[in-house]
Amino acid sequence: MKVYLSNKPSPDSSFKQCSNLAACDIMFSDSEVTSLTVDCFLSSFSFAELEEATKQVLKKCRIGCNVTIIEPDCNILFRMYTRGDVDLAYFNEIFFESSKKSIMNTEKLELMIPDNFEVQEKYISESSLSVLKIRRAK
Repeated sequence: MKVYLSNKPSPDSSFKQCSNLAACDIMFSDSEVTSLTVDCFLSSFSFAELEEATKQVLKKCRIGCNVTIIEPDCNILFRMYTRGDVDLAYFNEIFFESSKKSIMNTEKLELMIPDNFEVQEKYISESSLSVLKIRRAK
């Protein structure tokens, strides 16, 4: 089962859309998901809730599941703002849209990944979002 976890609409109709943890718990059993995209979803939790929310989401993945986590990276965005590469309006839009409760960086994302997942790839997208691709190994 392919799942798109986000407050934004899924760009791919082959994914089942889910916009909150409660719905995710109802819709998917633990270890059921084969492909998961988490698109700017984790930042909708407070910084104190991030690790637990990440665990809740990733427990839905079966062995071999490919996961893509996309979140704003504060380190890159701060640097871009300081250099004048992004304007103040864009900066505010990224960090303070209504569903955001926290900001993070790629390092924080990696630290939240459980030991049974392996990092496959990480990069910064054209729109300055951190993209972390992981796979459940065991």
